[in-house]
Amino acid sequence: MTIYHDAYLFNSGEFEKVIRKLTPNLEANDYTLINSIAIDTFENVPQVQRLSDEYGAWDKEGILKMPIVPPYDQQTIAFWLMILLYGSFANVKIHEFGLGEYKNVLKQILQILGWDDKEQNLLIKGKSFEEFASERLNTDEQYWKFVHPFSVAGWAGWIPISSINHLLKMLQDDEVNLSKLVREETNKFDSETVLRAYERAKQMLVAAINSGLDLCIIISG
Repeated sequence: MTIYHDAYLFNSGEFEKVIRKLTPNLEANDYTLINSIAIDTFENVPQVQRLSDEYGAWDKEGILKMPIVPPYDQQTIAFWLMILLYGSFANVKIHEFGLGEYKNVLKQILQILGWDDKEQNLLIKGKSFEEFASERLNTDEQYWKFVHPFSVAGWAGWIPISSINHLLKMLQDDEVNLSKLVREETNKFDSETVLRAYERAKQMLVAAINSGLDLCIIISG
């Protein structure tokens, strides 16, 4: 199974605003409003339709079969949250940014360069949406841990703009060591693969800085 890594420009402020609007209903265990808004978003926002299809082959017929009356389980609530998350992406070209098939290559490169696990995970996976809910919404509702694509090996993570400049500087500072790595680790990687993985990482961070937006990492397979 091929695991693919995508990055999308993420308007986290807009997403937070939508969720805050829903908060009184969610806290009251009333999920009819989030259900209604998610279906409306899917029906009227083409990028949400494309992303739902890409990450799980969901179409309107399948989505309308999701439970619309209580009781809801945690995964169903997360399903609606994921629909709303897709609606908050600023760029809608699938596979435009991200590490693509080079996720594991970059991880090995960063390990050799001496990045610690926390920094590696922040760059490659981002923070979980449990952390987003805690930091931005001050909630620990358990359904946030299930916010991820509707596909096998699905993951959704968040890199705040406040971390992106720091990560890009780390990559830039290590470029001199990258040339040495290419020379010394030729038994593990070819130079083209190393450089492509590294450049894709920088590209997604630069795109976020230029837009002033966060990144949402989507990993699927």
